[in-house]
Amino acid sequence: MLMGSGGSLGGEGGLVGQPGELRPAGGAGGGPGRAGTGGVVCEAGVGGAASADQAGGGGARYDFETSVQSWKIGDGSAPSLTIASSAAQHFDGQASLAVSFSASGPSWYELMVDPVTPAIPAGAVVTLHIFVPADAALLWVKPYVQETANAWTWTGLLADAACLSRDTWTTLQVSVPAIGTAPVARLGMHFYLAAAWSGTIYVDGVTW
Repeated sequence: MLMGSGGSLGGEGGLVGQPGELRPAGGAGGGPGRAGTGGVVCEAGVGGAASADQAGGGGARYDFETSVQSWKIGDGSAPSLTIASSAAQHFDGQASLAVSFSASGPSWYELMVDPVTPAIPAGAVVTLHIFVPADAALLWVKPYVQETANAWTWTGLLADAACLSRDTWTTLQVSVPAIGTAPVARLGMHFYLAAAWSGTIYVDGVTW
């Protein structure tokens, strides 16, 4: 299931634990904001062993070949989350971003890169790939983008567990509104685990 959402920064409203509920523009406690539009494409990827054209990162803006490339953990995330460049899985090149969880119960997490370099222009389509293990307690993931202007207007869509392939790569796409008044300065992902789980989810090949 895919659910769209947009507005200003100000909390997740009813999203936590309920992937079928759309957050209104502005969210609980948020400012008025401008409603965003966006899209997520959930489809099986073809990652794994690197092919000749994938070697070296495949031209991705973020390929995580040697580092986390300034990605960081959001302040509101539950504890016991770490990130690192890892060769254990890779969609492009030889490595990906390993996102390692050690959750004792239902938990919400955020990853982000801020500022995005180079800035993402209005109308761009951001594509990324995610590898979710079969046993992961992941209920949903939400990639998003945020502008620095207009009260941190954000655009993102939520992909629930039914949308995400297991033990292979899933492709996600977020469409940045063409009517945006400022370049996107923050790119991120929200994750929600429905139960205790320890393991690693991988992100790779971020392009636009």
